[in-house]
Amino acid sequence: MKMDIREYMTIQTRHALTVEAVDAASAPEVKPITIRVPPCYIALLDDLAEQTNQSRQSLAGYLLTSAINEALQGYADAFSDPADVIETMRRDAGFTPDL
Repeated sequence: MKMDIREYMTIQTRHALTVEAVDAASAPEVKPITIRVPPCYIALLDDLAEQTNQSRQSLAGYLLTSAINEALQGYADAFSDPADVIETMRRDAGFTPDL
């Protein structure tokens, strides 16, 4: 079955985002955290990481940062100026314009 342009671009973009997350995860300013999740989620994470040729750490970092960004967007949407809320919160958290 031939892949259409949309599917192709989705796959390529996801790959690029994953590579970006891996690069960010190896940056010296990255801090480790410990979280507790049910074992079945760890098994899924390990399987997804293996299927996408990534480490557990890289995939978990990508998923966590993506989820935080989505949560921030959802939070900001409750305010009259979501972009200002996002900018302020990111700045206060230590983000620089290139992150």
